[in-house]
Amino acid sequence: MKTGNGIACVQTIILLTMILTGCATEQSVTQKEFGSSVRHMISSQTYEPGDEVPSLDGDKSRNVIHTYREDIAKPKEVEQQIINIKFD
Repeated sequence: MKTGNGIACVQTIILLTMILTGCATEQSVTQKEFGSSVRHMISSQTYEPGDEVPSLDGDKSRNVIHTYREDIAKPKEVEQQIINIKFD
């Protein structure tokens, strides 16, 4: 019986060594840069005092709202399109 316990002990030590070795590896280039695109997006969309404020003229803003109301905000049409999908 001691041999079985010894083998189980060795296997446990090997398993723990493998797990700890995986945790000790250095980060890859991809992992080091993980989240940098999100941080860049947040910083570019955050207003800092002294930043230039982009202007939006009346015609452009009216066109944006009109396009949104006419093309994007049509939930009933979207719902009908989803319902009418046919699976053959």
